[in-house]
Amino acid sequence: TGVQTCALPISLFEYLQPGTYLWLKALPEHPALVPEHSDIDLLVTKDALQGLIDFAGRSPLVMRSRVTRKSSVVYLELYFTDGSYLQLDLLTALVRKGLEYLPLEYLFAQQLERNGVSTCTPEVLLEHVLLFNFLNGSGLPARYAEYFLDFPLGDQQRLLGFIAGKYGIRFDSFRQMCTFRPAIKAGFLSFLRRQPAN
Repeated sequence: TGVQTCALPISLFEYLQPGTYLWLKALPEHPALVPEHSDIDLLVTKDALQGLIDFAGRSPLVMRSRVTRKSSVVYLELYFTDGSYLQLDLLTALVRKGLEYLPLEYLFAQQLERNGVSTCTPEVLLEHVLLFNFLNGSGLPARYAEYFLDFPLGDQQRLLGFIAGKYGIRFDSFRQMCTFRPAIKAGFLSFLRRQPAN
């Protein structure tokens, strides 16, 4: 199952132009490997948003679609003719608790291409998942700790050093990031409140 679900991400990324979107998750080896009943988190420029919604909804693979709009995200639910399902979370800003936690200009300046998909550097991905989860009162999901632990040791140390250098918050390991601590959330909030956008 999920054959049609797999085909759509491939056509989406063929449709989207570099510089108009970023994949905001740990990227599988290929867009077709998105698990069935999964979701895809994309940061999308406002100019590209409606075109993407229209393109996905017009796909012959899609039986019906539903769009839910919030202030900085559009949820696009796609129901396929083979009974499978995919949700696209189309973010136009990275905002949590009324704070912009990573500016768009910064994110797009850090983009890179992997397997034909525009995504962000490992540093930015780590920032995103750390900030998003800690601002929500939870630690880093274990699957992300495992993802970063697969990096070579030198890269792991560089990523941990990047967070310490930018935010003044030290972690000894990615597994330590999985435990929520209010003091760490307070440290991130203090940093974010000093940023011009906030």
